Amino acid sequence: MAPASQPGLALDAATLAAVSGICRRFQVRRLDMVGSATRADFDPARSGVDLLVDFEPEARIGLFAYVAFADAMEVLFGRHVDLLSGKSLRNPVLRRAVEADRRPLYPR
Repeated sequence: MAPASQPGLALDAATLAAVSGICRRFQVRRLDMVGSATRADFDPARSGVDLLVDFEPEARIGLFAYVAFADAMEVLFGRHVDLLSGKSLRNPVLRRAVEADRRPLYPR
């Protein structure tokens, strides 16, 4: 489980191990949880999970693999997942907000 002092969605060791396996399969370099899932305003009944993903430079991630990765994370977390790419965070205000909430999931 996440430490009691850490707000948001708590993840146990088995879930984190599954995240690592999925990340290795899809050639993810880094995966971070961002948004309400990392904060006290997370609502377990309604909130989805926002993930910031960076793939390995040599990874060949097309649309189907991208969607398959998102689907695998949705099944694992049991809730809707939105994927963000580090490359897509061009807006400095959005980038600062994402950086403030960032919780590393992979690698740990």
